[in-house]
Parts: sequence; structure tokens; C-alpha cells
Amino acid sequence: MVIARGVMDCGDRSPSSKARMMGWNSWNYFGCNVSDTLIRGIADLMATNGMQAAGYQFINIDDCWQVSRDTNGVIMPDPTRFPNGIKALADYVHSKGFKLGVYSDHGLETCQGRPGGYGYEYLDANTYAAWGVDYLKYDNCNLPAGDDAEADYLRMADALMSSGRPITFSLCHWSMAGVFMSILTETIRRPARAIIRSAARESPRPPLSATIRPMWISAGLHSGQRFSRQLFGVLHPERAGFHNQRHADK
Repeated sequence: MVIARGVMDCGDRSPSSKARMMGWNSWNYFGCNVSDTLIRGIADLMATNGMQAAGYQFINIDDCWQVSRDTNGVIMPDPTRFPNGIKALADYVHSKGFKLGVYSDHGLETCQGRPGGYGYEYLDANTYAAWGVDYLKYDNCNLPAGDDAEADYLRMADALMSSGRPITFSLCHWSMAGVFMSILTETIRRPARAIIRSAARESPRPPLSATIRPMWISAGLHSGQRFSRQLFGVLHPERAGFHNQRHADK
């Protein structure tokens, strides 16, 4: 469970960087089953089903896109699932009017045992920038002994800000304590209050498409997994009953 999540724009100081950040993340439904084909399909769907018009701008690949590092230490995507690499995928997502996010971890490995970012912060940040990545979710698994989480996160933040590309930095951590936790919590809370007040004054958002709106209403605000399951049915109608059958078999 993530009880503290900080988000900052590393490099973008324009007014547009203060807008509400809305997007889709692969983890809740697809888990490690991510691929170039899936992300392109999500971009195609979100560009036409009303989600883009409603303000969704990020399409984020969670854990399992990476498999190793090359002899120079550069992080490598899964060559089977992402045969064209991340840059080509980012170019496609951008062509649809969205921003692409990737996942890493401030530990030695990610939560699913893939290469983590510890000790590779500046190299990874420059790699992500060269690929055209717009968002980094940074998780909290498989830490070295005596790890200093604050130092890890600040090091990656500095690396992203030094990369030459505006990249939104999303901190994922469940055990931050003391002053750092208090500062982070208040940093999140104040913008959240402002967003709520601002949203109450805004005109209604563009309506979602006839396909997505009923799914959104039935799923509810805190039921992202249910929404993703129904979205999967739209992407793969031939497998619409797959999830229910899978649970029935257990």
C-alpha cells in the first residue's frame, strides 16, 4: 500500500506544469504483462474514447519493462516485449498527444526483481531523457542495507533536473518518517486542496464517450482495477470474460 506519494516536475517551471496530472498506469490490471503492442493500443483507445478530451495526458508503463543493463550500465528494455525500444514507443505515444511514463526503483532491484536505479541515477535520467520519457514512477523495494531513502530520492530528482528534459518525478514510498515525511505530506496536501477548490469552480469537463462513461460511473473513484478490467474488455473483446473466468477457476 502506498500511503505517501510525492509528485514534482523536474525541469518544467511553466504554468502548464501546475495542471492536474491525470493518466493511466499499467500495473493494477496488467501487472508484468506489458508490451509495446499493449501501450500503443492504450494510446489509440484513450485518444478516441473521451479520456484525452477529459484531461488524461500520461500513459505510464509500470514494472517489468526492463530486463538488464548493458556493458555500459544502460538500462535495457525487454527485447521481446519492446522490440522497437522505448524511444520509438515514446514517439508513437507523443504522436497521439500523450506523454509516456516509465517505472524504476530506488533500490538495487524493482519490486519484481528487475534492475533498480540505485547507483545509476544520472545515467538512467539521461537515458530516459534521450528516449523522450515524460514521467518516472520511482518505487521502494529491494533496498541496500542502511539505505537513506531521502538521499536516494533527492539524487534522482537532481539527476532528472540535470537531464535537460522536463520529467515528472513520482515518489512511491510507504515508510518515510520524520521531517522528510512531514515536508512531503504537506507538499502533496496543499496542491491537493487547491485542486479540489479549483475543480469546484471549473466548468464541467468534456463528456466521456458512450463507451467509457458507463464504465467510469460503475467503477467508481476508488475502483481502478474494475475500470481496467472493463477497459481490457474493450481492447480485447474476444477475451472479455477472461478475468472473471480466471477468478472462477481459483
